[in-house]
Amino acid sequence: MDFETLQLRLLARVRTHVRNGELTERGLARMIGISQPHMHHILKGVRTLSIENADRILRRLDLTVLDLLEGLASPVEVAEVTTIAGIERDEQGDLTSIGAEGWQDTGKFGKPGVQPGLF
Repeated sequence: MDFETLQLRLLARVRTHVRNGELTERGLARMIGISQPHMHHILKGVRTLSIENADRILRRLDLTVLDLLEGLASPVEVAEVTTIAGIERDEQGDLTSIGAEGWQDTGKFGKPGVQPGLF
C-alpha cells in the first residue's frame, strides 16, 4: 500500500460522488479553496492532487485514510497498517486515538500535531 494508491482511491470516490450528483466540481472546489477549472483538471488526471488538497477533501467529506483502505486491502493488511500507525476506532467506527509516541491525539487522522521538543 502506498500514497499513490490512497490518492487514486480518494479521487475515484470523489468522481463517484460527482457522477452520482452528490457533489459538483464547483462545490467541491469551493469547499477546499481552489478554482473549479483546477478541480476539473485534478479529476480528469491532467493535474495531480496535492497532499494539502487531499487532506482538505478528506476533512470536508468526513473521511479518513481508513475509509480509503476499505475494500482494497485484506483485513490482515488493514490491521497491520492500523497497528503500525497506532490508529484506533471506537465501537461506532469513529477514530478515537492516534496513540503513536510523539503525536498528539487530534481525534481525526490527517495532520496531528507534533509535540514540541521532539525534533
